[in-house]
Amino acid sequence: MKKTSSSKKESSLKINPEFEKYFKNQLTKLFKSSPLKNSTQNLLKQSMLYTLLAPSSHFRAVLSIETTKCLKQEAKKIFPWAMAIEMFHSGSLILDDLPAMDNGKKRRTKKCNHLVFGEDLSLLAGSCLFIEAFSLLNQEVFKKKQSQILELFISKVGFQGVMGGQALDLRLKKPTNSEILKMIQLKTGSLIEASVAAPLLLWAKNQKTKTALTNFAKSLGMAYQISDDLQDKDFLFKKEEAKKQLRDLTKKSLKSLEPLKEKADSLKKLCLLNEERSSKNLTTK
Repeated sequence: MKKTSSSKKESSLKINPEFEKYFKNQLTKLFKSSPLKNSTQNLLKQSMLYTLLAPSSHFRAVLSIETTKCLKQEAKKIFPWAMAIEMFHSGSLILDDLPAMDNGKKRRTKKCNHLVFGEDLSLLAGSCLFIEAFSLLNQEVFKKKQSQILELFISKVGFQGVMGGQALDLRLKKPTNSEILKMIQLKTGSLIEASVAAPLLLWAKNQKTKTALTNFAKSLGMAYQISDDLQDKDFLFKKEEAKKQLRDLTKKSLKSLEPLKEKADSLKKLCLLNEERSSKNLTTK
């Protein structure tokens, strides 16, 4: 599933300025023992930051933040999780673009990481971002449910999630529609589901809310990839079938949120924005 471009036009998706400040402060802490300017270790750092700081709407972080607000919690409580998701996502993009994978040329308006730093450092940079993401999960806000948080993260990024989906993507030669949907659910849907699942684990107080937001995230995760494919003209389904799938999944996502009424308004907007970007130059990658 080749992903070779992102639009230069900015999305109307609003990035939380407090989260962006937190994001940069955490990176400063991560690299506080900065390696020598001309060292290979410094090149590794540059490779990590090259993709991590490239133009992005931080869609998954925004989704985590808006879910947290929907649950009547302070947005900043979920910042560590949101950043961990974004770090893992950036790492997965680096690996996804490698010649052995999708052999990408452009990502987030820039040359792919391996075309700038070489395949060897890019492989290490992606792996480092995976590892460093876990350091963000050792925060006070997660202490009471530390083991569940770790289990959730691993289940969404590992064999049962992103990595398993990537393997399916690489080896499915003539996939059926059901196989395509399964791959999308794992490779793309897993992180979007994780963005919603952590706030639910931490703060959801009733089953109605859990069910509504879980179903919403599952449909949105699949709709997100189909919207991506339509925007990039890189079709897994026939174009008209993809458009129908996107419409149906968007409706399903919105219907899932109905029990939450106006509390879920911002999540409904994210859903509609995702559908809109399929035919416009809106960057949400």
